[in-house]
Amino acid sequence: MMSATLHMLSGLDFSPSSSLSLVRRHMNPCLITTLVDRWRPLTHIFHLPCGEMTVTLQEISMIFALPIKGQPVCMSSDSDNWREVMIGLIGKAPTQEKMSADATYKWIQENFKKCPEDADEEVIQMYARAYLWYVISRTLFSDGTGRITTFMWLTLFAEWGYMHSWGLAALAYLYRQLDEACCRTGKGASIGGPMVLLTIWSWLRIPVGRPIPMKEKPWDDHGNSRLRAPTWAYLWDNTKVFHGESEECYLRYTNQLDLLTPEKVEWEPYGTRGNVGTGVWFQADLNRKCMQEAHLWRIRAPLICVYAIEFHLPQRVMRQFGLF
Repeated sequence: MMSATLHMLSGLDFSPSSSLSLVRRHMNPCLITTLVDRWRPLTHIFHLPCGEMTVTLQEISMIFALPIKGQPVCMSSDSDNWREVMIGLIGKAPTQEKMSADATYKWIQENFKKCPEDADEEVIQMYARAYLWYVISRTLFSDGTGRITTFMWLTLFAEWGYMHSWGLAALAYLYRQLDEACCRTGKGASIGGPMVLLTIWSWLRIPVGRPIPMKEKPWDDHGNSRLRAPTWAYLWDNTKVFHGESEECYLRYTNQLDLLTPEKVEWEPYGTRGNVGTGVWFQADLNRKCMQEAHLWRIRAPLICVYAIEFHLPQRVMRQFGLF
């Protein structure tokens, strides 16, 4: 792969989160629904009997190892001539006659599953764009259907020179999805965004709907131990699959949250203040990017993701940082 493509892939550093398929295998929709019911859009906080809690930039680093610093993820959502632009970026576009500028995950998989061995630099970069488009759309910026990605995310990779603040964008998108989901009612209600982040955050901190961890699998760094070291998400890579009747589980989780006391919450799952990141108990070394931007975890700042601008308010949950 050419140097520009390698630079983009290593700069984004999605590789530690390659085990994110665990969410597809072990997703617990009843737990997510229960959490959504506790969300308050004005403060971006889960209101619980044990106190206020939320997903912060600490999770962005420890679970996803995504960069916090960088250019804001902000681009035009204009979809005029989107087919022509898509062909220019990845060489193909869906052929169905439709108005919306999007593609299904199935279409991306079928057309970009493997880059040809004899591909030139231009083709390699097209496959790299398709791969990155698929990864960020499915793990960070998914819609409520779980089947379709929009064209605008692909335009982020039109050029390789920009290092984006993927961490801020992912958290902003999660906040916006929770803001909207908590106001929806009926059977058609849904939620998108980085459900991996929300799920693992909940498993780490709250003993409700938490799966049973199974024997740890050997970590495969694919020959690159520097970039492929695991994040805290690896603790939950091998768990028992969720089973249960939706309504029954939802009622049980709601009752358990109603009875949740501060003593039952794991306020500092990554280690106590001054020792964060040192208490990991899986065999591989923790990814170095998890702690690289720890000095930014408590910033009070706007989080930007295209049309979503949400505020990061860590001062409301200082107990999560070991400050009470």
